[in-house]
Amino acid sequence: MYKGMYIAASGAVSKMKELELVSNNIANSNTYGYKLDRMGFKDFLLTELNDMEQPNDARDMTYHSGVYTDRSMGGLIHTGNQLDAAINGPGYFVLDGGKYTRNGNFKVNSAGFLSTADGRLVQGTSGPIGIPNGDINISSDGNVSVNGVSIDKLQVVQFENPASVYKQGDSTFASEEPPVASNSTVEQGHLETSNVNIVREMVNMIELYREYEAHQKVMQSFDEATSKVTTGMANI
Repeated sequence: MYKGMYIAASGAVSKMKELELVSNNIANSNTYGYKLDRMGFKDFLLTELNDMEQPNDARDMTYHSGVYTDRSMGGLIHTGNQLDAAINGPGYFVLDGGKYTRNGNFKVNSAGFLSTADGRLVQGTSGPIGIPNGDINISSDGNVSVNGVSIDKLQVVQFENPASVYKQGDSTFASEEPPVASNSTVEQGHLETSNVNIVREMVNMIELYREYEAHQKVMQSFDEATSKVTTGMANI
């Protein structure tokens, strides 16, 4: 009976954590360059059948195998803003501090450098890109020119192992692996939308909430059964 209670409780905890993940996906559905997160689970019986090591705590019946990110490309929308840029392909823009992003909603900061909305400097082949006043043009290979004069070239990179890239914020990424040059193209005046399907996430949220409620009811049933057994034994 108690083991059943633990199974239901661990299931409820798992559903709650998954609900938090889905909620974050929905909250970032309008964040440019955001990538969908999903939670993976390990099957207790599967590990047992495969003669894999079991945890010492018999109550822990459900395991998170970790959070994985869907790195598929979002849609491109036209903004017409000269400072907006989207990547068509698997690449990333390079930021200061060894960070990367696909959110090309850039601006010129107070010091005159191209930066992200949260203040990170966008890196060119010569370092941070200073933008003088004038007509800005970003070519498909990332070359930045102002009034027809070439200023620098946006660094666009990718990784041989895409799974090595992990999130460090809603649309900022990092990797322990060194990047390689990317053949992705740059689209000026465009932004990449989040790859979250808001309708699908809302449906997921409703289903997860119902599953969470089901686990709660099972726990309540076990609790009531335990109370009846305890009361019956006391009356013997």
